[in-house]
Amino acid sequence: MRLNGVLSKILILTAFLLTILGVFVLTSGFFYTDSTYETAGDSLSSAGGPDTAHSYADLPDDYYEDCAEALTYPEQAYPYYDCPDATAEFEYFIIEMSRYDISRGNLILVNHEHGFDPEFVPELVYVIDHATPSFRVSRDDILIAESIIKPLVQMMDAYYAEIGTNAVSVRSGFRGLERQRELLDDHIERVGPVEARRWVAEPGHSEHHAGIAMDLGFYQDGVLRTFLGVGRTAWFAQNSYNFGFILRYPYNSSHITQVAYEPWHFRYVGLPHAYLIHQKGMVFEEYIDFIMEHNYEMPFVAIFGDYEYEIFFTGDMVIKIPYDSYFEISGNNIDGFIVTVRR
Repeated sequence: MRLNGVLSKILILTAFLLTILGVFVLTSGFFYTDSTYETAGDSLSSAGGPDTAHSYADLPDDYYEDCAEALTYPEQAYPYYDCPDATAEFEYFIIEMSRYDISRGNLILVNHEHGFDPEFVPELVYVIDHATPSFRVSRDDILIAESIIKPLVQMMDAYYAEIGTNAVSVRSGFRGLERQRELLDDHIERVGPVEARRWVAEPGHSEHHAGIAMDLGFYQDGVLRTFLGVGRTAWFAQNSYNFGFILRYPYNSSHITQVAYEPWHFRYVGLPHAYLIHQKGMVFEEYIDFIMEHNYEMPFVAIFGDYEYEIFFTGDMVIKIPYDSYFEISGNNIDGFIVTVRR
């Protein structure tokens, strides 16, 4: 009898614990694991709409902030992201931006009119740490944005494979305000203020501050010489767009850019934008103006490779993105954002 009494108490206690555990599971929805995002997204697409999807509460508290940051400041060379479906509001993703985000991204316009705030310098890496035998680096301390080092190396490797020389060198990348001032003062001393400003931007107005621009050089007989963009080096102006780069200050464009022809200065804008700029024969200022004429309702539609792209400008801080799309958001460094949706 005593044994039966003990067993009864054990059974009662076990039932009580199982009841508590069941209540916890029911109120929690499901345990959070690394697959939570996928589960939340699958529920939306398989159930037929947001009414039957998992609650937004299934996602961690910092989800929205992390998602927007990944979209705005991509770390990959080809920065398109597909955020989990549970962020969708009906057929849209909703991304909240801030005024600071206007000065970040691959499509920021930095020129004599629109300066760059050094607060927004991206993560930088030493080019020498990623160099291959395909190209050279003039100094060990040259830095460039981490997000563009992969397409840079791919471009240099492609040049070497096709042309057969590793004489091209990265001679300048990221540049701080102090170094920019030194260069401008040196040029003013040598050629005067008017001519100097045709070649060297005022501190705060150089693309080099953003880490997404570089100057190339060319070694000949062991000497680093000016990159003229002719002969074997003409390849870069003709092919850099395939890797997301553009010749930033082309010949006969200074009336728009306010900068003299610089065949050595290449800047990253990403794909498909570099292809479109090359195809249309535009300088970057013209391209930004062109895209700003298109909005969500009437985007610019382009075909590049196997994909169709919709590109538009918005001044809104809350951006709607079509459901089930890959997309990139970049500030324009003026008054809003350029959204690129890949179908």
